[in-house]
Amino acid sequence: MVETHSQTLLREGATREMEETFNSKIAAMEGKLEEKINSKLSEIDECLKSRMAKMFEAFELFINGASTLNGRRTIPPQPGDTGQHLQQNLQAQSQGFQPSF
Repeated sequence: MVETHSQTLLREGATREMEETFNSKIAAMEGKLEEKINSKLSEIDECLKSRMAKMFEAFELFINGASTLNGRRTIPPQPGDTGQHLQQNLQAQSQGFQPSF
């Protein structure tokens, strides 16, 4: 059976319409995927920034010991902590200290 000219045009038109529908669906899916990917990348970026800040803070504590850059204590004083035990330890150590001249 031979296809007529109008049947050929109809088939080509239907094929073109299916391709356009398919392409628009693909474009919509790509847009949704791009949104999801950008959202996840943003989450990862925020997480990395937070972790890097914590690591930098830990590094500063490691380098500077228990004091911060402005000289304040990083560990809050405990109840009843008057610092007297430190003074007593220093006095005990200095009593045993004999300078050599």
